Amino acid sequence: MAENNVAHMMTDAIKVYKALFFDLPVAGIRQGLGLADDETTTSAWGGYDAMVRLTSQSIDNLYRTPQFAEATARTLDGFLRWQQVSNALTRTVLTGLTQAAGLPSANETRALQAEIRALREEVTALRGTTERKAASPQVERATTPLKRAAA
Repeated sequence: MAENNVAHMMTDAIKVYKALFFDLPVAGIRQGLGLADDETTTSAWGGYDAMVRLTSQSIDNLYRTPQFAEATARTLDGFLRWQQVSNALTRTVLTGLTQAAGLPSANETRALQAEIRALREEVTALRGTTERKAASPQVERATTPLKRAAA
C-alpha cells in the first residue's frame, strides 16, 4: 500500500512538473500565436488535477505521522500555558489599575444597579398614582406671560 501510494505521488509530481515547465509555456505560446487548441487546455487541467492530488496526499501523509501529532500536541500545550500566564498578568495589571484609579469593583456596580432598579420601580409606582390623580377633573390655571411666549 505504501509503495503504491509513493508511486502515485511520484506520477503526480511528474505530471505537475511537466505541466508547469512544458505544457503551460507551450500553451501560452500557441495562444499568443493564435494556434490554441483543446490539447493544451486538457494537459493544463491534467497538471492542475495532479497538483491537487499530490497536495492532498502530502497533507494526508503529514497527518498520519506520529512526529507531527507530537509536535502539534507540544505546541498546543505551550500555547495554552502562555494563554493562562497572559490572562493572569492581564487580571493582575487591570486590578491594580482600577484600584489606583478609584474605579468601583464589580460587586459595588451590581449593588448600585440593584438600587437603581428599586428606585425605578418606586418611581413607576408613584407615576401610576399621579396619573390617576391627573385623570380627575381639575380647574384650569391661568397661564403666565412666560408660559405663553414659550408655547
